[in-house]
Amino acid sequence: WKADDARPFSVFQASHRNGKHERTMKGPVLELAYVPASRQFSLSMVGMDGKRFAAKGTGDEAAYRTACRTVRDDWADHPAVCGFYVYDEPDAPVASATFRAACIQLEEMPGKEPFLNLLPFAKSLAKRIGSDELQPYLDRCARESGLKFFGYDCYSQQERQGKGLDFYFSNLRGWGEFAKRSNCRWNTTLLCSPHFNYELNAPDDFRWQISTAAAMGANGICWFYPDHHTGAHVNYRDAPIDMFGERTETFAWMSREMRAFQRRYGAEFARLRFEDASMVACSHGGVREFAGDADLVDVRGTTDPKAPLLVSFFTDSQNVRYAAIVNLHQDREGSRNVRLAFAKGVTPYTRGWKDWRRLVLSRDPGLARTIGNENAETKLNIYLAPGQLELIRLTTGNP
Repeated sequence: WKADDARPFSVFQASHRNGKHERTMKGPVLELAYVPASRQFSLSMVGMDGKRFAAKGTGDEAAYRTACRTVRDDWADHPAVCGFYVYDEPDAPVASATFRAACIQLEEMPGKEPFLNLLPFAKSLAKRIGSDELQPYLDRCARESGLKFFGYDCYSQQERQGKGLDFYFSNLRGWGEFAKRSNCRWNTTLLCSPHFNYELNAPDDFRWQISTAAAMGANGICWFYPDHHTGAHVNYRDAPIDMFGERTETFAWMSREMRAFQRRYGAEFARLRFEDASMVACSHGGVREFAGDADLVDVRGTTDPKAPLLVSFFTDSQNVRYAAIVNLHQDREGSRNVRLAFAKGVTPYTRGWKDWRRLVLSRDPGLARTIGNENAETKLNIYLAPGQLELIRLTTGNP
């Protein structure tokens, strides 16, 4: 996450002509939180990328180091380059070499962020990744690669009728737990190019993905695949940049929702520490049921008591607490009115476009009795669109 809605990266195309690297600008075209894996500068431009290194087992480390230095000297000073591609979705046979490649990049390119993208975890994928459990696998990756920032991809959230939500939230929950233990940062790669049974039908789909990832503790996101050019027989479709190199409606949705989130919340989520997450009126991926909080006593839909909601908590460096509330409805008719009940003495603030403002609460003498908590004193009703996130500061005083 970034502190504003500026365009942090442009998408470049690296070319190799007559033995010289040429910096060819292809943008700026995408306003994103992180350079997509598919378009980061890869060591393949000098014929020694992480994939080839990994495929050889231990590989030729001397040649790989030389390749790293060549690319570093040619590209690392460019302001758009945050790091270099290591590998995508390493299987068990190449995991050790992949992690070693990341180590070498860290050693040869100090100050740069290697990009390593792992598979999402499921029992059905255990043999492929070489681990029966997610946490030991992530511990191994952090230990052997030396990386403090890496991530994974998952698109099941965009299957219709919520078929893939358990898989999606199970991985988000697992990565959040890992980050709390390890002090590592992580990103998740989300869907921006429909393919297979994964769909994008409205800007709500982008808002929903961004909000849920942030609320579950992700430190950033990538997008798959902003300009996916495949053969005519492949069912990738409606990418943000189409086969003619032109921006599509999908681009407008993604760009607008990404920049809106960054402008309002980027600086906040960049500094907050994730505590935990829970759900109201739904259960996905082992995320616990919301049972009230010392500051935010109750959260529930008003006209629709079954409105599915995500409630998560964060703290800052001063131990000030924050709550993120997300409407988990995925359909266009899913806007819901939500009632928040606060404990005695809590003066909540909400983040606007530029600053924090104090929320105007209502006192309800019967509130404590209604929700069965004598500490409840004030309430607020907010209307949330599908995927809309509201971040609320839960202490007194002016932020």
